[in-house]
Amino acid sequence: MRQILTLSLLLLLLTACTPPDYPSDWPGPTSSFFSRKGGCPDLSGAYDGVKSELSWLLGDSPDFLSNTPRTAWFEHRAILTLSDDGDSLHVDLALNERGLPDFRTHMLRYNLGGEALRHTGRSFTLEKGRDYECSGGWLYNIHFPQSERKHGWQQKTLQVGKDKSGALIAGATINQDQSIGWGDSPGIKVGTADETRWYRWPARPPGADEELVRQQSFELRRYWWVNHGTRVATRMINYYQQPVCVRVTATYPGSKTVTHYHPGKVRGKDFEACPPDWGQLGFGVTWNMEMTLPDAGGPLYRVEWQLPDQAQPQVIEVKDVRELPMMPRDKS
Repeated sequence: MRQILTLSLLLLLLTACTPPDYPSDWPGPTSSFFSRKGGCPDLSGAYDGVKSELSWLLGDSPDFLSNTPRTAWFEHRAILTLSDDGDSLHVDLALNERGLPDFRTHMLRYNLGGEALRHTGRSFTLEKGRDYECSGGWLYNIHFPQSERKHGWQQKTLQVGKDKSGALIAGATINQDQSIGWGDSPGIKVGTADETRWYRWPARPPGADEELVRQQSFELRRYWWVNHGTRVATRMINYYQQPVCVRVTATYPGSKTVTHYHPGKVRGKDFEACPPDWGQLGFGVTWNMEMTLPDAGGPLYRVEWQLPDQAQPQVIEVKDVRELPMMPRDKS
């Protein structure tokens, strides 16, 4: 009997405690000792419905006042990977199958370029001891607590875990001034109280990645105006969530061929997977170039693009630039 009681108490201590203000209509938090790595809850998994708040909550400057609103991004999916020893947590944020179409529509409607990428995700790695600590089945952001009050607020703890359905959950506890007042009169401070704001991101359903892969594309479109009666501006854009290699060859009457390529980099990083005479476009990056009309002596254009792991390129032949799909003119 004593052994059974001891084992029951041990199992109780090894599971995550449910905070008293945890939402009653959510599945309860779970992080048993057997699902931990190096004393940290194993947060590894793929999660949906993510916007900018997860990046902000896990970041190194989570200020409630200066980061409002915190859900400005298009919808993302998040893939978290905790190392076997619990010493590092990698977070990869990218548009999901609902966010990517919204992003594409936004870019086309407003003729946006790289500036639209501020509404998309990123990857980063957190380190234990530098960015987080673990206790009681929760991961705590070291950067969240504030040593002093600001504007009647003081951030106390940010804890991250998983619930029994497999969703990622986070609770941000803040101590806030409490006051009473009448009408337009200044409030009278009557003390302070802790308040916890809870966040929840469900586990990503099976098969969702297949739809996301299907949505990714490379597009070539034209604008509606003609420059000097001879040239039309075109726009190439990469909607793959990885860089694509691209080049344009122009074959003029008499067989003279000129190769054009985009010399850009992938979000500030060198990218060497393309052949030497090819350029590359990162996700969401655009390339505008003019194409001369055939009746003005223009060449035959050949737009080639491919993913780095593809053996053969995709080809778009442009005999007359006016036949390309047109950029939308209505921005309403």
